[in-house]
Amino acid sequence: MNVHTFSLLRKWLEQTVPESGCEAQPLFTAVREYCNILVEQCFRPAHKQHDIALQKAVSTRVVNVLCIATF
Repeated sequence: MNVHTFSLLRKWLEQTVPESGCEAQPLFTAVREYCNILVEQCFRPAHKQHDIALQKAVSTRVVNVLCIATF
């Protein structure tokens, strides 16, 4: 679910960034905090092959979202 969520979040942030102002700042802060939590989880050892693939996919999406949310 996180991979799909990040795909949608990335698209939504891309639309929000050009219009962003002070009202969008709490959103970007929350996104960064959530991404940090997910990055920490991705560094935990995975027990199944599927979990390893999921960690890689989520970490890739997190990086993409953070690139947008840092503007």
